[in-house]
Amino acid sequence: IDWILDQGLKYHLSVFMPKSSYIPDPVREKIDAFNRRMGYRFVLRQMVLPLEAKPGQRIPFEMFLDNVGVAPIYRPYRLAFRFRQGREQHIVLSAADVRTWLPDHTWFSEEIVFPPALWRGETKVDIALVDDTLTPRIRFAIEGVLPDGWHPMTSMDVV
Repeated sequence: IDWILDQGLKYHLSVFMPKSSYIPDPVREKIDAFNRRMGYRFVLRQMVLPLEAKPGQRIPFEMFLDNVGVAPIYRPYRLAFRFRQGREQHIVLSAADVRTWLPDHTWFSEEIVFPPALWRGETKVDIALVDDTLTPRIRFAIEGVLPDGWHPMTSMDVV
């Protein structure tokens, strides 16, 4: 069974559906470990944003993540930043193509436009991988997720 599972990972398996197949107890642990490795699994290692910014200003960010799975993601989801102040929220999309986040390390830097409608004070920053409706679809393999699927990251000062 070890050889069979290794071959599945070697060929970047993304789906395994043993639905009605019995999995014997002696191999259950190996199958569970196999399930955790197949497909993609994005672990955010570091994200760097400025401490403060002016509304409408272009701000840099850097991200370092690991795809600890064995395959890339195939759908064109988008990395999104959500800036929250009270009940107001503003979503800014990154230009990053998440389909290029292959297994192993990925580091990239980019500039996004800090939302012009923010007012002075603190804004909370969340991230997510969203679909065309700006709904979070893929979770990062990190602790902390809000009920709506966004990952809270940090706060910034609007000056």
